[in-house]
Amino acid sequence: MIVFDKLHGLGNDFILVDAEAVFGLDQSELAVRLCNRSAIGADGLIAFSSDFALRIWNSDGSEASHCGNGLRCVARWLADLEPSASTWEVKLRGGPLTLARVGEEFQVQMDEPVLLGHEAGGERWSVRNPHLVLWRSAELAELRELSVQLDANVHSSEPCEDGIRVLTWERGAGSTQACGTGATAVAASWFLQNPDAPQATIRMPGGALRVTRDWRLSGPAVHVYRGVWPG
Repeated sequence: MIVFDKLHGLGNDFILVDAEAVFGLDQSELAVRLCNRSAIGADGLIAFSSDFALRIWNSDGSEASHCGNGLRCVARWLADLEPSASTWEVKLRGGPLTLARVGEEFQVQMDEPVLLGHEAGGERWSVRNPHLVLWRSAELAELRELSVQLDANVHSSEPCEDGIRVLTWERGAGSTQACGTGATAVAASWFLQNPDAPQATIRMPGGALRVTRDWRLSGPAVHVYRGVWPG
């Protein structure tokens, strides 16, 4: 049996498990089984160790090098465990990152995105994982095609009255309600175009994320329930 917690950040949902409890299991295969919507259902699986190291698996079983909303969900989980704490440092394959609780929201101190160039009518960005930012409307079918072609997360971005509206196709997870690293990539592109903007509000189907000039990614995160997977 595996005890798990189900959390989501703007509908981008994750299953969090104790890494020690799944040690020795094929975690890629476990992610596929648990994330299936006919089972528990989620966009990803996070295995968290007692030394604050973690690994993240997409719903298709591929391993993710980064996940902004997943990390914000980890912050929510840690805040429930340690109500007196407000910051935590976690270890990913690409290096440590700081998580924080700020009021009722949960935040990740992201790395500064790196512009890699231009391709397929958009900008290629790295946020420890690859993104293509398009500044035009696009349907999910086109985003999916580009994602497969470029092996990247792809975002259709359009300025609106109260921020930037973004539609996403994630490699490894497909269409998601929100994407934290994607929001950061879109914000980086927006800051290039708007050098005086202090922050960007990224409006995705699941809700809004905020990205500041110093790369703090903030928004709500919800603990849905704790359960037991019989195996």
